[in-house]
Amino acid sequence: MLYQAAAVALLGCFVQGTQPAEATPVPTVQDAALIMLATPEGRLALEAILDEDAPIGPGEVSALEFPGTLRPLLRHPPANPALAASLGLDRVFLLEGLDPAELPLAKTKLCESGWCESVAVDWVAEATSAASLGNLPNDPLFNQQYALFNTGQTVGGQMGLPGADINALGAWDVPRGTHKITVAVFDAGISMSHPDLVPQLVPGWNFLKNSGETNDDNTSHGTHVAGIIAGVVSNREGVAGLAWGTEIMPVVVLNKYGFGNTGTLAEALVWAADQGIHVASVSIGYYPAGEDHDDMVALRAAVQYATEQGMLICASAGNNGIGTEMSLLANYPETIAVGATDNRDQLWSGTSTGPAMSVVAPGVNILSTWDSLYQGPGENTYYARTGTSQATPYVAGLAALLLAINPTLEPDDLRLIIERTAQNIWPIGNGWTPQFGYGRIDAAAAAEDAYTYIDKDLGSSDTTCTADFNNDGVVNSQDFISYLSAFQVQNWRADLSEPFGVFDSRDLIAFLAAWAEGCE
Repeated sequence: MLYQAAAVALLGCFVQGTQPAEATPVPTVQDAALIMLATPEGRLALEAILDEDAPIGPGEVSALEFPGTLRPLLRHPPANPALAASLGLDRVFLLEGLDPAELPLAKTKLCESGWCESVAVDWVAEATSAASLGNLPNDPLFNQQYALFNTGQTVGGQMGLPGADINALGAWDVPRGTHKITVAVFDAGISMSHPDLVPQLVPGWNFLKNSGETNDDNTSHGTHVAGIIAGVVSNREGVAGLAWGTEIMPVVVLNKYGFGNTGTLAEALVWAADQGIHVASVSIGYYPAGEDHDDMVALRAAVQYATEQGMLICASAGNNGIGTEMSLLANYPETIAVGATDNRDQLWSGTSTGPAMSVVAPGVNILSTWDSLYQGPGENTYYARTGTSQATPYVAGLAALLLAINPTLEPDDLRLIIERTAQNIWPIGNGWTPQFGYGRIDAAAAAEDAYTYIDKDLGSSDTTCTADFNNDGVVNSQDFISYLSAFQVQNWRADLSEPFGVFDSRDLIAFLAAWAEGCE
């Protein structure tokens, strides 16, 4: 859930008279703004409000004139108070809980006080959608989703190993932009009525019926995959998806019994890539039938086309057992081939393995969305399944999460980040193996890597405009929040002014100047 809040900021000595542009309100996010007091007198005045003493100023503003709640931005004393004071952070206050209609009056009153040089309204999402150790999702089945958070719970009769998970909670704490990422799920359709999926669904295409009818008729295989990727989080319903907020596009290439041909998939891959889809989840297995097979030639070309168009294809390794040949599309070098592990970080015995293995992810007894009259527990419910089909959407969901954090990433960047941040769980030695690939995915490590990613060719961040610090295509006060977060931990992206390698007020001044100027 997202909430309305407002905060007012006085951008003082560092802004030197510049007026940052007001942010355009973005639907479904909260109002918020930063304040930085320009003078020590202003700080004392607002501290007087906190002490319920009427401050004395040109506007004679009293606490009773503000229906919201005032508090300092820094509720915990900074470890380096001198640095915080030099940056003006000790003069930043938040005015929360205002109705949006009250913002103009609140801004006017504060400016009339003579304490402010400018006032900004920001839009920031509440953290209830982004779970952390102190704020777990309220989805009632989350405690059974060991893949996201393994506390050692018993699943499918087997006691888990604490920490044998993809570290989803840490990934959810990494800031991301407001842009939408869409994952195409190539399968037999997706339930159009499941409450944990409906808000995330966007129109797709049925390549068997050549129509927009994409409902999951029977198998519920695609419905299960979709819930792993983007089941709605904290809606007090069922399960949580890894990439909450991600849109899901159903692309039907299998019939209601779960079968389809490679030509259909080839056509669908090209179509999805041309729709601008950047991530594909393909939990389908085809096995080589010879180089002269027409469908296989088309499939390989389609994979190459989609990759060149900017789509990362995540493909299941196959379920024929350790040591058996991996299926297509997983055997193609352009795809990320995914094997399955259990709740103790052990490789699932049914996983096909081989030289094309990229990474592994949990795929044993994975609980997700389900909607079938003919199989499992029934309609609009939840069911646990096992296979590389369940592991693959975790990797697709991770790729979507990384793009939400850094939309400049290309398919080869996503692959690099996912593979190099994977955790080695091979019991003997380190490095790549045909059984585990580069290891079990680590969503938190990958998210941190994506947030600070340096393009391997350019040798610098792909960010084209300093003001749009969170890379969401919009310059507003959320970029300022993202910058402060990076500055606090001395992230290289926040080092904007000479002498480089030193984080001080000159970097803050440089960012404020760029932020006020905006992007063309």
